Amino acid sequence: FAHVDREALQRIVDARLAGAEAPQAARSLLAEAARGVVYMARRGLFHYLRIQWRDGLFRFLLDAPTAVDLERVVVVPGPRVAFAQTDYNRHFTVREIVRDSERGFYNLVHASGLAHLEHYFRVMFFASRLEARFDAELLEGEAYEMRCRVAEITGPLVDVEVAFHSLRGGRDDKDAAAFRVVWRLMLVVDPRRKRMYDFERGELTGGAAAVAPPAVARRASSRGWTVTRRGRYVTSASVALVLVLVGAYALVPVGVRLVLPLPEMVADALADLSPREAVVAFAFLGVWLRT
Repeated sequence: FAHVDREALQRIVDARLAGAEAPQAARSLLAEAARGVVYMARRGLFHYLRIQWRDGLFRFLLDAPTAVDLERVVVVPGPRVAFAQTDYNRHFTVREIVRDSERGFYNLVHASGLAHLEHYFRVMFFASRLEARFDAELLEGEAYEMRCRVAEITGPLVDVEVAFHSLRGGRDDKDAAAFRVVWRLMLVVDPRRKRMYDFERGELTGGAAAVAPPAVARRASSRGWTVTRRGRYVTSASVALVLVLVGAYALVPVGVRLVLPLPEMVADALADLSPREAVVAFAFLGVWLRT
């Protein structure tokens, strides 16, 4: 990967190891922590932690790489094809193969140091394309491992290959590749302006004209009043975040309240709400305080 700007990658890694973030990713740490708590609660705390453990996040946090190693090959044990991953013929199904390959590429992102970019820009890699090739079958109970590597980098596109190898003939068997799944990833920093990180130039590229904010577009609409944003019912989650912040603040001792910057936290949370949603949030809050 001689065409990749490694100096720019190293500057990002050094910044992350020093605790810095991209200017456009600036956000209150407490507000981000509150969003994380709400997300984990909705996802299921133990389920979320188990996923992150299998994806290699904790190893990354405890022993973060000091450089991005694009040539690294990460071996992720299967360890065996479980019954829940098979069809009626006891074969490893395509649905479960693709699902398990996601665990493989996340382990590569963390072990190679590419996760530093996610933490620096506060966005996750976006999969824009998926290709798969199946050359053999894996049966229920058969041992396997995933060998993950960065196959190709073209501008902002990173192709990650996750190869499933059967261990029927041992780990030294070079012809035991059963499946190959290639994830085409990109790091979209600003979806509205279509700006993404370019690995060859070492900077953000794109920069199309920004799309009008959802609140402005909704005010110009001729439709009636609605409690949806961007066409999806996310108002309840936005309102819940504000209520959780204010409710938790009201429950803590007075001495703790003095050191908690509640106005800053609520301001960051309100940035995700439209004016109508803010009215709904504080209406619920008022009813709660009255009762």
